[in-house]
Amino acid sequence: TDPWVHWGIISDWLEANHITALAGERFTKYASFPVMHLNILFTNTITGLDPKNSYYLATVVLYATSGLVVFLLGQILHSSRVGLLAALLLSIDVFNISWGGLMVPTSLGPVFFVVVMWMVCKKVLTIVEKAILVLIFLTMVYLHPLVSLAMSIALTLFYMGTKLFGRLGERPPESAGTGLNLLILLWVGTIASWLVASASPSSTLFE
Repeated sequence: TDPWVHWGIISDWLEANHITALAGERFTKYASFPVMHLNILFTNTITGLDPKNSYYLATVVLYATSGLVVFLLGQILHSSRVGLLAALLLSIDVFNISWGGLMVPTSLGPVFFVVVMWMVCKKVLTIVEKAILVLIFLTMVYLHPLVSLAMSIALTLFYMGTKLFGRLGERPPESAGTGLNLLILLWVGTIASWLVASASPSSTLFE
């Protein structure tokens, strides 16, 4: 399955003591998007757990926290009861249950997605929170092309929707929103990462 393919990549990196584009005598584009793999590597090195437990500790635990962030997001948008209902529906969703045990880089995308949306929907962002948002953007860029693409499209629609509210004379939602500079930063990072990953003819962008 996919998790063990990724563990094979991590094992090769561990033996080589550095990130290499070759894993199991074949090219892997994940050398350009190593966030999840490095997280698992750190967990394995620090805890000394076996490969399976290192993999799940570094990914599944983080994945499970997305329910808490969904609750906070629902609380901001409507009320605590709505946030609790949203978190409950997310927790019992068949897709989340299935893929919660088959972790791949894109599986961590929803975690970053809901965190970003929660920060964007807050009324005010401090300088520190903006810096954290930029750090999350960069992490998403080096996690997987589809993750940063989905986030870029979502935030672009959010930005356009906010501007459209103002054009129509309606009161836009009270939220910090995403500045145009941050939005451009995310798109540039996303496109640049694609160009780097596609430098080898044996790699694909969306695999």
